[in-house]
Amino acid sequence: MAELPLDVVVAGPLGAGKTTLVRRLARQARALSTAISISIEELGDAGIDLAALGDEGYRTAGGGGTQLWQITEIASHEPLGDVWNRRPSPSPSRRLVVVVDASRFDAHYARDCWRLAMASADCVLLNKCDTRFEAEISGLAETVRRLAPGAAVIPTVESTVTWDELLAAHRDGAVRTFAAPPEIGHLFCELERPLVRRTLERFISDPPAGVERAKGFVQIEGEPETWSVQITGRSGALRKAFLSVPQKPRIALAGAPGGIALRAAVERLLEK
Repeated sequence: MAELPLDVVVAGPLGAGKTTLVRRLARQARALSTAISISIEELGDAGIDLAALGDEGYRTAGGGGTQLWQITEIASHEPLGDVWNRRPSPSPSRRLVVVVDASRFDAHYARDCWRLAMASADCVLLNKCDTRFEAEISGLAETVRRLAPGAAVIPTVESTVTWDELLAAHRDGAVRTFAAPPEIGHLFCELERPLVRRTLERFISDPPAGVERAKGFVQIEGEPETWSVQITGRSGALRKAFLSVPQKPRIALAGAPGGIALRAAVERLLEK
């Protein structure tokens, strides 16, 4: 495996576990004397994921000319077909990996763009399987197999998969069909002042209506550390961000088109 160039496009709905997958693959790649190129769908054009991955050393790294990790972003509004078609000439390890969230599978499956993406994938990761009963996971996996009989379907928790599994999943000569991305509103906001902890925690535990996803770096009043915040659906997390390179506080939100709901959410976040 180490002699092959590893070229992966990672796609999937908001909050499915794509960034976690890229982080895991990059950690594995540190042990390989090879080159990898990963494209990951980003939240709008905010660069939050890329900043975090780059700070961890996964954006680019070298080892005497024998190693190169290159992670690039795909904007959420960019058609997946355009991303796939502009890739360099196919290599033996070129793969399209689609990550879907088992806990929100029905909502994802209802959208044409993700049904077609799964049908065109080399590998479908059915992620967050710890949120459903075993019988439900089996049923969801069968649904994906009927949709994409040539794809490898891997049930997983926390996007755990190996390069060997991805390289074993391939659909040589498969016709790939992609639909336009879903209509989702995006809002990016640079935060000029620290946030009030209780306001931030309330925002995370009870996200405002119209917010599907939020991710960013924030500062909290009276605390010197930078914190990372992430919201997916009705769940969220606040963690210390152990950054070697300071990041300017900023947050990206995705949800209802038009921007009204997202702007109202930012106003709520900034409340004293």
